[in-house]
Amino acid sequence: YGGEEFAVIMPATSAAAAAQVLDGIRELFGTVAHKADDTVFHATFSAGVADLDAAGGAADPADLFRLADEALYQAKPAGRNTFCIAPTPIHAEVAL
Repeated sequence: YGGEEFAVIMPATSAAAAAQVLDGIRELFGTVAHKADDTVFHATFSAGVADLDAAGGAADPADLFRLADEALYQAKPAGRNTFCIAPTPIHAEVAL
């Protein structure tokens, strides 16, 4: 993944619980003072959260990353410094 993007894997954790953890990290991260030359600044981040169980439990890892990435890009225009949870895909049942 390019630039400052990274993944956090939280086994046995629901999307809601993961979002709560990430929101706490996001808030604390915003309080960290960074220094470049003589300038002190604060940085923020946005996050996208996807849930393996909500995605059907057998989702391909690439699909899970895609869902999290789509959620991230929903968070950015929502004001940045926030998070979004990927919607649960709707699986149609096929009658045999």
